[in-house]
Amino acid sequence: MTEEEIQALQDELKVAGEELDSLKAEKAALVSELETKNTRMAELEMAVSDKDSQIATLKQTVVDDNQKLEALNEDLSQAVAAYKTLVVKASPGVIEELITGSTITELNQSVENAKTLISKVRGGIE
Repeated sequence: MTEEEIQALQDELKVAGEELDSLKAEKAALVSELETKNTRMAELEMAVSDKDSQIATLKQTVVDDNQKLEALNEDLSQAVAAYKTLVVKASPGVIEELITGSTITELNQSVENAKTLISKVRGGIE
């Protein structure tokens, strides 16, 4: 092997070594970037898990609140029906069929309307 061939091989070896060092540095940078991204991904997965848990809790709260609302609406309906019974008993001159409504306000208004109608009828008769 000639001196020139040896020198060419040494130059090739030096270039290959520099390329190897460059590739090792690039690998280290990529490994570091990958670790950073894996850490961030784990953080995001935990955040998603927390949000999923919060969503489940809120969904259960909505279900519970809807059940309470249904119970309250039923209680309100019963209270309005009881109030209507009392209003009918307290208004003997008013025909029961004239007392209508599904709320206390509507019942009170229908009683007033019925009393006004009765007054007009009585005024027309007299």
